Amino acid sequence: MINLKGGHVVITGGSFGIGLAVASECLRVSGGTCALTLVARGAVGLAAAVERLSVEARGAGCDAPRIRAEVLDVSTHDSAIVREAAERIVHGGGGAGDDGGGAYGPPDILFCVAGTSFAGRVVDMALETDGEREDPTLRTRKLMDVNFFGTFSVVLAFVPHMVPTKNGRRRSIVLTSSAAGQAGVIGFASYSSTKFALRGFAESLSMELRPHGVDVTVAYPPDTDTPGYAKEMAEGKPEECSLISGEMGLFTAEKVGRGMVASARRGGAQAYWGLEGWMLATVTAGFGQMGGPAIGFWEVMELIGQCLLSGVLRAVSLCYLWSFSCIVDKCYKERLRLIKEREEGEGACGEKKK
Repeated sequence: MINLKGGHVVITGGSFGIGLAVASECLRVSGGTCALTLVARGAVGLAAAVERLSVEARGAGCDAPRIRAEVLDVSTHDSAIVREAAERIVHGGGGAGDDGGGAYGPPDILFCVAGTSFAGRVVDMALETDGEREDPTLRTRKLMDVNFFGTFSVVLAFVPHMVPTKNGRRRSIVLTSSAAGQAGVIGFASYSSTKFALRGFAESLSMELRPHGVDVTVAYPPDTDTPGYAKEMAEGKPEECSLISGEMGLFTAEKVGRGMVASARRGGAQAYWGLEGWMLATVTAGFGQMGGPAIGFWEVMELIGQCLLSGVLRAVSLCYLWSFSCIVDKCYKERLRLIKEREEGEGACGEKKK
């Protein structure tokens, strides 16, 4: 179990949503004593987050909170910029909100939370020719730049500082995938692709870093009540996408943050939420990693459950998939009906004009 008292935690996407909730939970479990470095693109949001977390740290009994902000766009194609930011974070000096407290050192836990999304049917994206919306291929590339390469470049920048660990002290890296990174859902073809990629990266990285004393956790949060989720809903999602993803419910950022921190401290291979989250984690475990050597009773029970219940849960998943197919078929028929009514209405108007 990683002890965060007096430790250092780095969080990308730390200015709001899940990232901010993770930071708050780290302060709670450390009694306000852990050093935090928040990484995000917006200086204003970072400043507000630092101020809020400083108040929380003092409320937990820490008179001198150690909280810094680093303004960085993780999706940059210039990896040197990310490496330079990592150097500043580890060795101190120059970061926005620098408290003058010297170097915080390598992170005990690196949370890669920064991400973005958009939803849309592939057929609809392929037919977007009106020029009013950004090219769907370009939008998908931007998703990959943030969700996958933004994580990949940050990990590459920090790994040299995190290995090897000393005195048997373990560290942890957390990659934030999604429930849509375990099972593809209509409307999330672009988004799911970026999140599935993170799982492959995590499994390879876990096997490599385990001997160095660094554990790798993949988090699979469901729909979470964050500004990013509100933006996604405001932009519009295919009806069937909303209905299917809504099956898992809407979780608070605080609950997701607590789960991520707990799994990271234990060195668990994955973090999930709710009954459906457990089922997805079990049925998709496959050839996934087992977690770090510090895993406890519940992780062992989880592994036993994967061995014994995978076949049963595959049968249960078929029931879910049948239900999802019914939703997709119903929505498709409703769209056809509306199209037919609109065409008939336009035809009637044309006849009247004649």
